[in-house]
Amino acid sequence: MLRRLISRYRLILLIFIVAILLYHPLFSLFFFQDDFFHLKMAQANTVSDFINFFSFKNSYSYAFYRPLTTQVFLFMTKSIFGYQPFYYHLIAFIVFCANIFLIYKIVLFILKNNNFSVIVSLLYALSSANMTTLSYISAFEEIGMAFFFFLTILFYLQKRNCVWIFLVFGMGFRLA
Repeated sequence: MLRRLISRYRLILLIFIVAILLYHPLFSLFFFQDDFFHLKMAQANTVSDFINFFSFKNSYSYAFYRPLTTQVFLFMTKSIFGYQPFYYHLIAFIVFCANIFLIYKIVLFILKNNNFSVIVSLLYALSSANMTTLSYISAFEEIGMAFFFFLTILFYLQKRNCVWIFLVFGMGFRLA
């Protein structure tokens, strides 16, 4: 089973390896600029504080409403790994690789051409715009929004009969 998966997706795995080689220096970056503000925003000492992440009003006059990809991501990562930026970057990179795979699946579904799907995925992986989203921990919101967007599009294209799946990921996109 594993060999079949590796054989089937070997070019995508190769893109992941190229992305690791390209972006691995970013894993050693420390927190900077907006990261500290977002980490402060992601503090929750009680369940009520955590639930308030989803409130439109906040005590910091925060102008953005992205609770899943900002406050929840930072809160959960900080709770598990503390202030070790490597793990924040690692999680962002894993979701980035999921985005590469989702792009591959979407293009393959639409065009039915494996080679073109791989090329589009490679272009996305090598885009210079990803340097910013992978280097700033607070820019995870862009990677997270892309993840929910691509996942929702893929489910829509596949016309899944499970309406609740589409609604959950659609809501995830809204909250991201």
